[in-house]
Amino acid sequence: MRLAMIRLEKKLTDKKNKKSKMLLQIHDELIFEVPKSDEKTITKVIKEEMMSVAKSDYHSFSTPLTVDVNIGKNWGELH
Repeated sequence: MRLAMIRLEKKLTDKKNKKSKMLLQIHDELIFEVPKSDEKTITKVIKEEMMSVAKSDYHSFSTPLTVDVNIGKNWGELH
């Protein structure tokens, strides 16, 4: 989770993504604030970065990591 968060933070601070922010980690969940116009792009970045840690130099997982993304106006709508 930490490695994914580090990688995501680097991607989100890219000039193209300055309006998107990682707000909170709750156990195995990450909460982001993303402009409606960037939802599809940022969703793709989140999935790619989170799944890529399975094959990093730091870890090797025998089970593939899956990533689910839910979109809503607030955290309460997502559950």
